[in-house]
Amino acid sequence: MIFKSVTIHNLFSYYGEVCFDLARPQGEAGNIVVIMERNGYGKTSFLNSVKLLFGGVTKELMAGMQRGSPGTQKSFVLGTQERWGILNHKARASGEARCGVSAVLLDETDQETRITRSWDLRSDD
Repeated sequence: MIFKSVTIHNLFSYYGEVCFDLARPQGEAGNIVVIMERNGYGKTSFLNSVKLLFGGVTKELMAGMQRGSPGTQKSFVLGTQERWGILNHKARASGEARCGVSAVLLDETDQETRITRSWDLRSDD
């Protein structure tokens, strides 16, 4: 499968809904995408969002993002006094509580499959 697009909503460093168009140009056969930018512009947030989409909150993801003890899945998602959690800090400050990531994938016949993982953090469940 090939990524056609990835949409991130209020996750990590992404505020609001940000859609990345990864579709190959019309008539092209290639499927290589290069993600580059200066430090602090969301490359790691992009990759961690994709990891969340496919794997959920894994121990490896938590360990890679938290120093010391990775804590629980719940504290990773909701945050703690030391850490914001997965919800973008501007979204949290403006009272928003929903975040998520989705992707549109293409198979070898160009059939689309959409996958989504989202959270509603209005409660602590």
